[in-house]
Amino acid sequence: MISSVFIAFTLIANPPPAVQYERVLTGHTQERYVGDLDVIKEKGVLRVLTRNNSSSYFIAKGRQLGFEYEVAKAYADSIGVRLAIVVPQSRSGLIPALLKGEGDLIAAGMTVTDKRAKLISFSNTMFSVERLIITHQNIIKQLNDFNQLGQFKLALNKYSTTFEVAKDLAASKGFDLRTEHVDPSVEMEEILRRIDSGEYEASIIDQNVFELEKPSGLNVAARVRLPTAFAKAWGVRPKATELRTDINEFIAKNKRNLIPILYKRYFSAARRHVTKASDDNYRADKKGKISPYDRYFKKMGTAKNVDWRLLAALAFAESRFNPNAKSAFGAVGLMQVLPSTARKHAKLKGTDEEIVNQLLVPEVNIRVGTSYLAWLIRHFQNDSVSPRQSIRFALASYNVGLGHV
Repeated sequence: MISSVFIAFTLIANPPPAVQYERVLTGHTQERYVGDLDVIKEKGVLRVLTRNNSSSYFIAKGRQLGFEYEVAKAYADSIGVRLAIVVPQSRSGLIPALLKGEGDLIAAGMTVTDKRAKLISFSNTMFSVERLIITHQNIIKQLNDFNQLGQFKLALNKYSTTFEVAKDLAASKGFDLRTEHVDPSVEMEEILRRIDSGEYEASIIDQNVFELEKPSGLNVAARVRLPTAFAKAWGVRPKATELRTDINEFIAKNKRNLIPILYKRYFSAARRHVTKASDDNYRADKKGKISPYDRYFKKMGTAKNVDWRLLAALAFAESRFNPNAKSAFGAVGLMQVLPSTARKHAKLKGTDEEIVNQLLVPEVNIRVGTSYLAWLIRHFQNDSVSPRQSIRFALASYNVGLGHV
């Protein structure tokens, strides 16, 4: 099943076919409208703006997970609508996206500040969290109190609340603030990994994010605790007063059961998601790599005018990127191809056993699977079927067979 992670991208004239396919699959998420709770119920969907990280929203082994995701899903269920996840390109894009009508609420562990409250309306506090100054655990410099912080260069997003906190702290304690800018698209989890690798010297991190990531083996340590806890809440447009009221009632109703249970599930050091949330096998890395076979997906995607990420998603759904996978029905390899399909759509020759051996080669298997998917897409393209639906029919046919569809 293709995940509901929606990717924003720049509109260009005459986009290549692969981009056209992406628009076909995700174009409905770019619909912009504003409204209150009545509009959400009329549309039948709650569009939640969030971030892809191990605390708010992530995908592990085909499942959508994350503290903010699960609470938002529970809220959507309570008002009888489906949940749609929208992920802007950076954290700084959350509020602009909300105000433009790209989503109905922000659920991303957002810190409540007076500056933000002038732009959006915050719900009641979901939870509060303290912040820590983090360094590599093997530093030589001493950092036992704030007076020693001036010798460290802090990696911070200059548009974030942590940067404002650092400025206020430096002013109150009388030391010169030394910083390096972190791109707004980089989450706290990634900052911790860069401290672990030595790329950054220090940063200010939410305590729950630190406790979430530390068990994964990072060589990072908490040095000084900031004196103030920071409230985290959901955000809605100022005119969405009914939505805000309803969300506050939901929070009050679940403040002692659902919310703390989910919080403990995701932020406890012993939580069962700790490996899944940081497992590189199930998350694209910071360079955009999805699998060990990306070069083949890209090559065949270009040749057949299919988005290579769609091919990667299909291969993951079919085999979990296992090139030696075999089904009880005779399908083999990364994209679970049948010998008969290989003969018809890629002109492989030989006995079934000989073709199976060829299909166990990743590049061959991806070539056959892509050729078949492209053929299915063309098969369903006609005036009575929209492009988006033709791709969906093609994916369904790939999974259960054209005859069944």
